[in-house]
Amino acid sequence: MTFNPQIFNPQNINYKMILSISSDLKEKETTFNFKKIEIKSLNELMEIMNNYAISNGLFLNGNRHSRNIKAMGNILFIDIDNEPNLNQKPYYLDIEYKLKRLNISFVSVPSKNADKYTYKRHIAIILNNNLPLIKKEYLRAVYEIINKIGIDLNKIDIKVQENQISFLAPCTINKNFKNYK
Repeated sequence: MTFNPQIFNPQNINYKMILSISSDLKEKETTFNFKKIEIKSLNELMEIMNNYAISNGLFLNGNRHSRNIKAMGNILFIDIDNEPNLNQKPYYLDIEYKLKRLNISFVSVPSKNADKYTYKRHIAIILNNNLPLIKKEYLRAVYEIINKIGIDLNKIDIKVQENQISFLAPCTINKNFKNYK
């Protein structure tokens, strides 16, 4: 099965979103208790991204490990950690602009250190189909999506896209951060 790069979900279209979440928050060691969930609104996705560790991998017995990956969800997560140069706007604003211009559904939330580093951001791009499970096809699909949107690979944490079992921590790990709306 080849990946169809025309799988973006247009804005304002209700569509089921599939991902894994875990409330087992141990920073970079979050491995267990991932469960598949299905959500139906961008507001619900924003709430989940702010309160749970999230992954687009779906795992056997909830154990986040490459040998336990059984399927992929239909959300591509982008992690922006690069500090902009002096007098430059944060890169997430460019990505948000491109997604809006292309009429692609997405959610953008601050990452866990955003109270100290306001340029850090997590963006969830909603797709109409699940990402491929086979690693080679998965990587091809991810790069097709990134290229189609026009995302600069030098300005994002590409490891998140290249690793099918990556996860993003919720911003609420940092208790001083006020929820973004």
